[in-house]
Amino acid sequence: MAVRVEPGAYELLLGDLSKTECRRIFPKKASADYTKKFQAVIDALELAASPACAMTEEQKGIHLQSLINELPRVAEDDRTGLRIDLAIEHKLTGEARWVDVTATHTGSPSYADGEIKAVARRQMAACISSMMDVLDPNKMDPSPALVARETVKFQKYARLLHVASKQVTEGKRKKTPVFLRWR
Repeated sequence: MAVRVEPGAYELLLGDLSKTECRRIFPKKASADYTKKFQAVIDALELAASPACAMTEEQKGIHLQSLINELPRVAEDDRTGLRIDLAIEHKLTGEARWVDVTATHTGSPSYADGEIKAVARRQMAACISSMMDVLDPNKMDPSPALVARETVKFQKYARLLHVASKQVTEGKRKKTPVFLRWR
């Protein structure tokens, strides 16, 4: 097993892109404009890989580079780019787990409204369930603050996972990494 702490996109993507390209393509914080333009890059990669694509390899490269050049500039304070907390890989099987941990204080004032509403829903469901003598389906629902943070985290790293899955189809890696989110 190989374990790496806080590897960047360059290491995670097997050095397929330069470190500069990785910082540009995978910034730590992605704006809505960035996300939209990154999707255009993904769509271009899909088109280039399809048998219906009539472009030459050179045309594909030029088109892809032009879309990458349209990505918004990286913020001055974003020197490291996107990193995960831990990468664990089994060298023989190619199985990999990418781990990123989030700590969320669900009692903080910014989460209070959603948490209070969730508790009220759970209490109402528990009361109704006990009156009907059935199991409470909402009893184990996670905190809405945790679900929201987990969703953001998954969206943040989905770009890296997409490129890693393309590496599997290109034969550069054995298996697509599994992204683990722990709350």
